[in-house]
Amino acid sequence: MKRFLLCLLLILCMMLLCSGCALTDFLFGEPTPEIVQDENILHDQQYVVENVYLGVVLPQGGGNSTNMQNLQIAQQLAAAIVNNSYALDWDIAQSAGISGYGLAQIELIYADSTSSEALAQTYPARWAASQLIDLGVVALIGAADEYTTSEVAIRARQNWLPMICGSVAKDSLTNGSYDFGSWFNNLAVTPAQESDLFFSYLRNLNQTQAAGISKVAIIYEETAENEEFLTAFNNSAASYAFEVAARISYPSNATQISQQVQRLILSGAQVVFHVGNAGHLSQFATAYQLAEYEPQAALIYNGTYADSSFRSTVKELEQDFWGGCSVAPLPLQDAQEENPSVELYQYLNQLYRQQSGQDMDNAALGEFSAIIVMAQAIGQAGTTDAATVSEVLKSSTFPAPYLAAGEIRFNENGSLSSACGVIALVIDGTAYEVYRK
Repeated sequence: MKRFLLCLLLILCMMLLCSGCALTDFLFGEPTPEIVQDENILHDQQYVVENVYLGVVLPQGGGNSTNMQNLQIAQQLAAAIVNNSYALDWDIAQSAGISGYGLAQIELIYADSTSSEALAQTYPARWAASQLIDLGVVALIGAADEYTTSEVAIRARQNWLPMICGSVAKDSLTNGSYDFGSWFNNLAVTPAQESDLFFSYLRNLNQTQAAGISKVAIIYEETAENEEFLTAFNNSAASYAFEVAARISYPSNATQISQQVQRLILSGAQVVFHVGNAGHLSQFATAYQLAEYEPQAALIYNGTYADSSFRSTVKELEQDFWGGCSVAPLPLQDAQEENPSVELYQYLNQLYRQQSGQDMDNAALGEFSAIIVMAQAIGQAGTTDAATVSEVLKSSTFPAPYLAAGEIRFNENGSLSSACGVIALVIDGTAYEVYRK
């Protein structure tokens, strides 16, 4: 009898379980509560992605404080473009957040590698980068000069974080002189890239306009940093088979440059390359006028041709042979229609000028681009996972309608594989595009 009752109880339990009822319902007589989902409540409970924190290291002290402030203005302008919606024909400026990552907002966290606390460390820039990493930044941006950038990039590699530099025009950062692994990328146009563009332009003049250019010369300020420009000039001259008629240097404190100008004239150079600041360039422009020397072209490294004071000088002297590499889009001299890229850049430049009081130079535009590209990479990756973002940076093409090249691509070394810019010529004080490779 006991065995019969036990079997009956087991059968009843199995029936209850198969019918989806809980055993407690049977034992205690309590019905299972019905779950009702309020669609309005569910709609309001959408997942919100947290802010994306990017760490920026800048040496903000010393004599470069104004330049660093301008780079910071450019970076913050880029963050504002990503975070807000603008009436622009540019997707990243319309979405009010990173569209591929839940409309997350960009937030920039700064560290000063020249602060008293940083300078008390053995490696100030590495220490500054570590402070940002400890705060949980997902990527690093910076850092205005070669030494600081290399130190920050070392920390990026050690902590497996992607990094973009926007303003340091140094071939050494990506030519194997440093080991940053796959984490580092440089947006700045390097001396080698600039030289290649310059000599390609001269070859094009010979091929399309029978310019007959065969002899070139370079005049450069005597600094350790400018040796890289001289090396790039020599390499490109040899590669494009131009004769170097003269290599002429002058001290940084030079006030008299007549001897250098006479050496240049005697060399017979048809085109002269310049490396120097805007003040020195204005001196040479005036000296050329006095000596009645008019080269077929005077090409300036590092975008210094765009300095407003220099452009005013050559306008007064009625010289139209000065030019350089422009990262920003420029109008064509005889253009009949507006260029959308020029209009977009001019709008961004106006926003920048309202805070800085000057136009965006190549360095500021590079730091602006660094923030934009990092946001684009995170959006394409759909995550802030460092390895995934780094892979996207190396394998993707990023639309850049605000740049002359129109797009940005990095090679496996982290340098630009897309076009670096266009040749600009200053005519009547205004820069125009005259050649693109």
